[in-house]
Parts: sequence; C-alpha cells; structure tokens
Amino acid sequence: MNRFMAFPIVSLIFIVLLTVVFFSKPRLRSHENQIYKILIITNIIGLILEILCHIAISIIDKYYLFSIFILKAYVVYISHGQ
Repeated sequence: MNRFMAFPIVSLIFIVLLTVVFFSKPRLRSHENQIYKILIITNIIGLILEILCHIAISIIDKYYLFSIFILKAYVVYISHGQ
C-alpha cells in the first residue's frame, strides 16, 4: 500500500465510525441534521472514490476503461461541490 493512501483510509474509518454513531442515536428532525446527514453520505462517497482513484492509477494499463470511469467519477464528485 502506498504511503499516500494512509490518510484517505484512516479518514474513511473515522467517518464510518462517526456515521455509525450519528445514525444509531435518536436525533431531532431539524434542518441542520438533514444537512449533516447529506454531508456525511457525500463525504463517504468522496473518500471511496479517492481510494479507488489511487487503485485506478496503478491498474490503468490493464483496465483502461474502468480506470477512466473511476477517475472521471471523481472529477464529477469534485466539481459537483462547487
């Protein structure tokens, strides 16, 4: 595993733990909680795509179309936030 993948993997573990705690406890139905729920879910998707980008770069010779799809999906994820 590459040294640069350590931060996204640790971040994914942390956000998954945070998600489990957030969704396991009862909470008020407020606008802030709805926004926070959307932010957690999109953050998990972004972290998974970032980890997949690291993998896609290393396998781009064998699986070109799959790698391009993953890389473009990450670009769409990044540009959607703006």
